[in-house]
Amino acid sequence: MGMLQLIATVAALAGLVLALTQLLKVHLGRKNAKGERESLKGRRVVVLSVLIGAGLGALLAAGGLADLADLVAFPPAGSGAVLGLLAGLVASGGKDAITGIQINGAKAQAKARAKYAPTPPGLPDDEWVDATLDELARG
Repeated sequence: MGMLQLIATVAALAGLVLALTQLLKVHLGRKNAKGERESLKGRRVVVLSVLIGAGLGALLAAGGLADLADLVAFPPAGSGAVLGLLAGLVASGGKDAITGIQINGAKAQAKARAKYAPTPPGLPDDEWVDATLDELARG
């Protein structure tokens, strides 16, 4: 197995693991005081994605998917489990990286707006008064 094929296999499996993890983390969370389910967060999501990846990799390799059985030091199911474990780590790390980039981008955008487009002095944000229908009709 070439290095490029190995990376492509782990990336493809990571995409599947990410989709399954996002689906399951909502259903496996605890119930809050209102009786609604909260989504899994933090380390639990990483553990869930690693377990899904290892299990799915072992299952697919044992089922005959040749790309997952190419680590010659392991039996096919073991090879698939190792590659699935890597895919689970990539899936949870990749999701966290994308989320972090989005959050940092939103913070930078808010700072730039505050610096370069401040609120005009005559319109303070904390003294907003909603218009009535009569005021809007007078226009």
